[in-house]
Amino acid sequence: MPTLLAEADVLVNATHGASADKVVFEALASCTPVVAASPVFDRLLPSALRFTDGDPAGLASALRAAAALPDEERRRLRALVAAEHSVGHWADEVVAAITLARAP
Repeated sequence: MPTLLAEADVLVNATHGASADKVVFEALASCTPVVAASPVFDRLLPSALRFTDGDPAGLASALRAAAALPDEERRRLRALVAAEHSVGHWADEVVAAITLARAP
């Protein structure tokens, strides 16, 4: 997957509803810009990379923003995904939740 994403200029995730497609995280981890409609990514992606489902003008605007995304911002998003959305982070959160649940 990283090889395919490295060849892409941008990943468009036009999923309807509140779905967190893993490909968004994979693309960002590969420093490939992402534009997304799902509200799940509101906190992850800058607003310029977000668009409303069914809004072609919003999608076009997000694509322009993605095309102009500086390398520094791509690396920042990659680091954010690694820190907050990696398997290791997920596992740590599960262990913390179990530990908290077992606490007297």
